[in-house]
Amino acid sequence: MQNESDPEVMPPKPRGRPPKVRRIFWVMGALALGGVFVLGLQVRRSMNISRHHPRIQGQVMQIKTAIGNYQTDYNSFPVSPGATETPIPTDATNPLVTILMGIPVGDLNPKEIRTLDAPIGMNNRGGLIDAGDGKWSLYDSWGNPYRVIMDIDYDNVIPNPDVKNSDPKIRSEAPPELPTQVMVYSAGPDGVFLTKDDIVSWR
Repeated sequence: MQNESDPEVMPPKPRGRPPKVRRIFWVMGALALGGVFVLGLQVRRSMNISRHHPRIQGQVMQIKTAIGNYQTDYNSFPVSPGATETPIPTDATNPLVTILMGIPVGDLNPKEIRTLDAPIGMNNRGGLIDAGDGKWSLYDSWGNPYRVIMDIDYDNVIPNPDVKNSDPKIRSEAPPELPTQVMVYSAGPDGVFLTKDDIVSWR
């Protein structure tokens, strides 16, 4: 039994941080982990873009070279009469890729000369895709067809697509025409043509 003269015994103080402080630290930790996760996703996306970019630039130049070789073999471009200097997609809506694969289409490529040697893609992206019925398509790493413009009137200049680019710097520095016979470009990672991330054959 405690004697009245004994000193008062104080209850033990609770250990650790008060609940409010613990909650603050928990929230701060959660925000930090979330920031690390978001940063990781951004870094991974940047690495994927960097990894795909050289391959797509290579395919852009492959298409340009294939058309140049066809033009050398036939002294004409692989397009039907009446074609204009407007962008041609490399999907199955146009026979361009099929012709470059050595498959005759109408009067085009009667010698069955294959000038395009691109990798086979998967899931409609990253290369050549068999579109059925003897047709071929060519898609970039993000699942979009390339666009091709040819010097149909043989004046050695082509209207420059960059004059309509959404990026002010690219647009302001773009001459109205470029001295070339073939232009090829990809819409890039954003899948939208005429934006800053387009992958092109002329710059």
